[in-house]
Parts: sequence; structure tokens; C-alpha cells
Amino acid sequence: MLLGDRHRSLVSVLPDAEGLPDQHRQTVASTWSLSIEYANRLSPAGVAGGLLEVASVLDPNGIPAEVFGSKAVLEMLADQTTHIVDAADAREGLACLHRLGLITWDPGSAPRAVRVHALVQRAARDSLSQGRLSVLARVAADALCEAWPEVERDTALGQVLRANTEAAMTASGDGLWEPDGHAVLFRGGRSLRVWVGGRGRGLLPAAARHGDSPTWPRPPRHPHHTQ
Repeated sequence: MLLGDRHRSLVSVLPDAEGLPDQHRQTVASTWSLSIEYANRLSPAGVAGGLLEVASVLDPNGIPAEVFGSKAVLEMLADQTTHIVDAADAREGLACLHRLGLITWDPGSAPRAVRVHALVQRAARDSLSQGRLSVLARVAADALCEAWPEVERDTALGQVLRANTEAAMTASGDGLWEPDGHAVLFRGGRSLRVWVGGRGRGLLPAAARHGDSPTWPRPPRHPHHTQ
């Protein structure tokens, strides 16, 4: 019964019946779901699941490990577990997820130290409401702001942070635009202008070339929407 209740959302994005039999697709989806629950029960209890939820709204191709040890993420984990969570706990949580194959954590691959398959992200998001996803996206956005250096010299890091900003924005729906736009959107816009530099300012939307306007297109319902 437990397995039967958990596969429907994720199984819809697994390969079709010609690529993978239905029973096997359901088994894959259910196994990931149960693995996530098991990871969350490992010491430090309650940490791994929260970390994977944060990872589920970020870029599957690589997330800086510093994001998971940020003040924003640690405070979220402390609220969820009702006890203090520190950076060492976060590292233990990442290690649990890595051991169970839910993420790949390679400190030597910075700034893409943490990777997670898009289907695992989907499994982590399946039980979450859009409201919860918006909260996670805002926590992730706060963490990205913490990880972003004031002076950006590492172009690879900047690229990864921008990709993660875009992923968080997508996951949030309109959440990162309300009420006035999260700081990470503006930080991402400045980062992109630094990256483009003098080589191709025409690549940027006109609004992004003035002041601190974010580069990302606003959702149509946003009061300051631009095409």
C-alpha cells in the first residue's frame, strides 16, 4: 500500500512503457521516495530531507556546497527539526544523501560540488505544495545571496550561481517576484552584466542595462512586467 500511494506523479515523467515496463517504472519511483524518507531518518535526523528539498528547487547540474551550509538553510533546518543545526550537521546530511545515491557530492568539483538527478528532484517535490515550493525557493535564493561573492572574479562560479537563480525562480512560480523582487534576481542581473562586460551588451534586455534591474523576464502578472 505504501508503494502504491507514492509513484503516480513521478512515474508520469519516467520513460514510457516501451522504454521501461510499467511495474518497473513504479518500482523506481517508489524506491526513490522511500530512499528519501530513509535518508531523513539517519543522523542527524530530519536534516537530509530538508537539504534534498532545497536541492530540488535548484540546478540539477551543480550547486555550490556553500549553499547548504548557509545561514538561510541552517535556520530552515533548525525550524523543521526544532533543534540547532550547524554546518557540520549539513555536511553529514549531504553525506547521507550521497551514500544513498540521491545526490552526488564531490567537494573537488566546486562550484558544482552537489549534483542531483532531475528525476530525484521530482521525487522530492512530489509531496510538496506550491506554497512549500515557494518557501524553499526563497530559502534557496537567500542562500545563493550568501554564497555570491561581493566581487565576482570566478566566472565559473558566477555561471553556476546564475543557473541556480533561474532554477529557483522557476520553482517559485511568482514567489521570488513578490512583493518587489528578491535580491538574488538583482544580484543575478549584475552578475550577468559583469560576465557580458563590453563584449556584447546587446545580448541583455534593455531594462537590465540600467540601474539594478534584474535580467530575468518578469511573469506577465507582475506590475513591472517587461517583454
